[in-house]
Amino acid sequence: MYKLSNNPIYLHLENELKEKVRNNLWNGNILADGLNDFVIRPNIFIAAYAYPSLLTQEEWIKCFSNMLPALWLEWGGLSTIDKDNPLFIDEHSGEDNKSYHRGDSWFWLNNLAAITLYRADRLKFKKYINSILKASTKDILWKGAIGNASEISSAKELESNGCVCQAFSSAMFIELIYELFNF
Repeated sequence: MYKLSNNPIYLHLENELKEKVRNNLWNGNILADGLNDFVIRPNIFIAAYAYPSLLTQEEWIKCFSNMLPALWLEWGGLSTIDKDNPLFIDEHSGEDNKSYHRGDSWFWLNNLAAITLYRADRLKFKKYINSILKASTKDILWKGAIGNASEISSAKELESNGCVCQAFSSAMFIELIYELFNF
């Protein structure tokens, strides 16, 4: 709003909100998912993508480094909740939502995470970025609806689940390609 209006009240409000978020959600190691909710989830990547100045680059790198091991799936994706959390489900549960925010890996979020990791420190996070790119490419070429990105995968192994032709998963894959290969 400040950029649109040049009204300094909006800059003040933004800075005030930013400080409240930092004071209440950033503990110096990880970024909470909500007030008093330090369950590790990949929503940190959405925050970094949407508002990168919330933390410094060094703080984002520390945050990602501390949280990635809890979310990382060896096939090249992120779980939607800490794998050690009692709510974690490693296989897609189908029609019910038992695994939907409790393990299933979302392709759009994986690609967004790879973008934020690339922007934070492309060398430090190279393994993660390349694994996400490989898994998303495999999904598009060999899983689900060929040539389309799927919505989700089980945490246990790379699968095509949910909607097999998900527009926002495809869009984030395209954005990842543009980011990595400087189109």
